[in-house]
Amino acid sequence: MTTAALAYLYTAFGLRFRSDIPPSEAHDLDDNSSPGLPADVEVTYGGLEALWSELAGEDEAYVIQENFVLFLIENVARYLVRDGNRIIVSPIGNPPVEKLRLFLDGYAVSALLLQRRVLPLHGSAIAIQGKAYAIVGQSGAGKSTLTRAFLEQGYSFLTDDVIPVSMPKDGSAPIVMPALPEQKLWQECLPHFDLNGNSLSAIYEREVKRGDNAARRMKYAVAVDRLQREALPLGGIFELVKEPAGEEHVSLHPIQKAEKFQALLQHTFHRALIPPLGLLEWHFESVTSLVREIPAYRVKRAPSVFTAHELVELIVSHIGEGERNDCGINIGQLR
Repeated sequence: MTTAALAYLYTAFGLRFRSDIPPSEAHDLDDNSSPGLPADVEVTYGGLEALWSELAGEDEAYVIQENFVLFLIENVARYLVRDGNRIIVSPIGNPPVEKLRLFLDGYAVSALLLQRRVLPLHGSAIAIQGKAYAIVGQSGAGKSTLTRAFLEQGYSFLTDDVIPVSMPKDGSAPIVMPALPEQKLWQECLPHFDLNGNSLSAIYEREVKRGDNAARRMKYAVAVDRLQREALPLGGIFELVKEPAGEEHVSLHPIQKAEKFQALLQHTFHRALIPPLGLLEWHFESVTSLVREIPAYRVKRAPSVFTAHELVELIVSHIGEGERNDCGINIGQLR
């Protein structure tokens, strides 16, 4: 079992963490100068084998009760997320810390956000002229790649993989909180941004079948320099989808209310946890609020051609059109 003192204090997802596990870019976010400040969330190493044996069936990957979620990532760790303020990590073997953090910052944090009544959307978010814009989509749609293209053109980063959306009780606009300054990019995306996997940390590996052969597909952690450190109001949601095979153009279309509702349900991270956690009514009200207040668009990209930079131009131009219609200023030409 890996052990460590509670040494790392950092803020992410709108919460103050005290953690055994160092965050990405810990040397920038470490806040040991104020050890007496209370933490919103404690992340500790601990043994979960006995609890798992007691509660989990042979083929189960999750155990969900009213106040906690316990889940297993094969050959990595068991994670217990309790009461919206505690995460226990029980490593299996000796996995690298980057892999422990991959599922801590994704699966575990999204469960914790649900417990705290913060809506976790599955995607990335970037900042444009004082507002957050969410990029959601299925796994493999190209969300992180598109976000990287925004960063290459000078825009700022809020979050990757999990978008924490808070619904203020005073009825004001939904708020997106920034996460940690790190992206996760598949190896085939790296050359488009002059990145080299040899200088990056590999955090995930998948075997891909190609005919009779199998190849390894790697995902890497990529540090982000342009981090938006303050929470921003949510300005819009863009759902990224692939065009059918053979199509090579990009397009953008408004999503109407009924379809928008279904899209937001679909792109809630860990939506399978919502019924057993007793959050159906809260989730319905949260999604309904977004449908009513936030514009959403479906962005279609070519399936086999790299179009990320073209998509950035399309999205920024559309945002600029909306701002010009509202107040006569085209922010699409501004950074």
